Amino acid sequence: MNTIKLYETDSMLCRFECKVTSCEKQDDNYKIMLDQTAFFPEGGGQTCDTGVIGDANVFDVQEIDGEIYHFTNIPLTVGETYLAAINFDERFDKMQNHSGEHIVSGIINNKFGYHNVGFHLSDSVVTCDFDGMLTRDDLDEIEILANKAIWANTEIKAYYPSTDELKNTAYRSKLDLQEGIRLVEIVGVDTCACCAPHVKTTGQIGAIKLLQCEKNKGGVRIFMKCGMRALNDYQSKYNNAAEISALLCAKQDEIADAVKTLLADKDALKYEITGLRRQVIDLKIAATVPTEGNICIIDKNLTADDMRYFANNMVSKCKIVVIFSRNEKGFNYICASNSVNLRDFGKQMNDALNGKGGGSPNMIQGSVACEKAEIEKFFSANY
Repeated sequence: MNTIKLYETDSMLCRFECKVTSCEKQDDNYKIMLDQTAFFPEGGGQTCDTGVIGDANVFDVQEIDGEIYHFTNIPLTVGETYLAAINFDERFDKMQNHSGEHIVSGIINNKFGYHNVGFHLSDSVVTCDFDGMLTRDDLDEIEILANKAIWANTEIKAYYPSTDELKNTAYRSKLDLQEGIRLVEIVGVDTCACCAPHVKTTGQIGAIKLLQCEKNKGGVRIFMKCGMRALNDYQSKYNNAAEISALLCAKQDEIADAVKTLLADKDALKYEITGLRRQVIDLKIAATVPTEGNICIIDKNLTADDMRYFANNMVSKCKIVVIFSRNEKGFNYICASNSVNLRDFGKQMNDALNGKGGGSPNMIQGSVACEKAEIEKFFSANY
């Protein structure tokens, strides 16, 4: 017995009566069929509705071999009639975003000739894949056209066309459907084969925001938010902008320029600090007495660039120089030499000091997990 799909004729129906036609135990849960349902099963890139049937929580709904199954936490009596309710806020959110996707896909198809080749609507993310490239300017234009379609408050019609109607109707479809085709039509914007519930008018979508796009299989993937999701996104970004504005003492429409100035100042200070650090290192190098042996220097707060500069400029004063700088688990090191192949030396040092690293014959770098005293002991005993 095929379940009557109430969601196809009334997408706003959230409470309904239904009779249980089968109930099977499946692992720790139950697989239930009804004579009619307003629960939309997962499909077409959209997750399913959730809710209750009597006292049973419906956490999953799937259409399998043409039958709709409701997965619940407790069993229900076959032949019994129950009052059921879907989580309508969740349903309406998905309808806003799915209907918004139809508008965007219709506009892109009409304006650019691209096809929607992938769609995913979860509880938090909406993505649409298209088989052509779009720029940020294109997205901005599409977004304006999409929101104008919302303001027009056009009726969204969902119906099964007759054979003759279908022959004379141009519509989008990712699948080569031959029968049971249900069309969702937004006059002047889009007509698409779709099994999902939609809002009644475009005005109920509220707003459409195209967030970003990225290259995907020769085309683009668009990330978008509609309705309450778009509003929540705006509120979150507005609050962040307001906080940044206060921190930078800049008007909200000037915070990008203020951040650019801040980053430029940071780069200037970083350049100045690097120069001062090099001066300190130069003084340490000048104070070091040249030797035919090896030099081990243990310092702190040295950056990787500092260590490399230190080693490159110290190596002329000795046979081998090793610069150590403290990290969370021990020390980072850089070892350099102009006259010795460092591979054997590096292996011996790493074995002795619980280290790891590698590099070229004249320079190796890595880290050791040991204490300062162990480094000093290793060098005093061997070098």
